[in-house]
Amino acid sequence: EQVKQLLDYAQYHAPINPFAKVYLRFGRVNTYPSEDADQIKVALGHPIDEPIETVSEISKDIFYSTHVSKSWPLVIRGFASSWPALNKWRNLDFWANVHGHRFVPIELGDMQRGGIKEIIMRMNAFVSSYLKPSSDQPSWSLKMATSNQEKSQVAYLAQHQLFEQMSDLLDDIVSSPSLCGEAGPTHVNAWIGTGGTRTPLHFDSYDNLFVQVFGVKYVRIYSQSETEKLYVIRKNDATSSHGAQGNMSAVDCEMEDHDAHPDSRNAKYTEVLMM
Repeated sequence: EQVKQLLDYAQYHAPINPFAKVYLRFGRVNTYPSEDADQIKVALGHPIDEPIETVSEISKDIFYSTHVSKSWPLVIRGFASSWPALNKWRNLDFWANVHGHRFVPIELGDMQRGGIKEIIMRMNAFVSSYLKPSSDQPSWSLKMATSNQEKSQVAYLAQHQLFEQMSDLLDDIVSSPSLCGEAGPTHVNAWIGTGGTRTPLHFDSYDNLFVQVFGVKYVRIYSQSETEKLYVIRKNDATSSHGAQGNMSAVDCEMEDHDAHPDSRNAKYTEVLMM
């Protein structure tokens, strides 16, 4: 048992796999030229009618005065265009062969439909069992993401200090962008998921600088002024871990039940495709 614990410890912490070197081939994740790509439009199912303000560059002073101080969202296209991660991380072979021996926590299931469970698996198993099959799909629609058959293939590496476990990944990004000020960000995290991952409507107690390194994510943002229309699950009302922190909405974004939550029909939002 002690030997097993030693081997597990080494495989979790070693920068390279000290026991074996088996090269696995999985290929690269799809890229899309623009949000008008046919696959994207089919998957989304509706046009972007309320787009978030978008720029190609912005000064730090204007960013803080017009967006951070007012909690007003902004999309900066090409913000991370020089990051090595954009090409390196898209290659599934990189994750399988360089970090495949690492154990990582993977969330399976749907927080709003039956709950999620967490399992520990090696990164190469995560790639072969989930990321590779997912990347073979031209795109993922909302219907696919919520169907019982397809959602069994939805998996998410989230809420995990990936950069602490695999510190070399920090070489592939700018972990303290100038827009974050001299102090830099409080936390730097990474999430890796299959198609079909959905995060329930929620709010964070801190500002976010969100960067989409590869793949496509649909994001919808409601202003704080819309809170009363979004049926926030208070801590005392939570019946499971979903909503236990008091920052989750009972509204199922994109699949709203307006009979149960009539005020949500009038809640205004902005939206964007991150890609």
